[in-house]
Amino acid sequence: MTDTTDRRERNLATLRAAFDAIARGDADELVTHYAEDYVLELPYSDPDAPKVVRGRAAVRDYLSAAFGVFRFSLDDLEVHDTVDPDLIVAEYTSSGTVLTNGAPYRNRYVGFWWFRDGEVVRTREYYDPVASQRAVESP
Repeated sequence: MTDTTDRRERNLATLRAAFDAIARGDADELVTHYAEDYVLELPYSDPDAPKVVRGRAAVRDYLSAAFGVFRFSLDDLEVHDTVDPDLIVAEYTSSGTVLTNGAPYRNRYVGFWWFRDGEVVRTREYYDPVASQRAVESP
């Protein structure tokens, strides 16, 4: 195998491990896959939510709060090859529940995941914030 192939496979394994931590709602485990200077970008997040969260600790706090509202898995992972082995572009879906009201939560995502030395350094994720809001506001 080439260094490029090895890096790409290592990064994909890290992404899958992060998805597993998300399915368990385990923010502490999730951020072990993130670099200390990790940046989470959510350009289409709810109007009252941050568009950018910087740093592993801040992201852990942000995700812990989210996991207190939602429990979901990220499935149907479709990875699109890129020239850069340290960038994964992927499509995936979520399937889960809003913990506060029991409503189903489903969404579709496109994510750009950047890696350095086997850790995620940045994620830019596009999803439908209206689907999130409707699920939370469901009776």
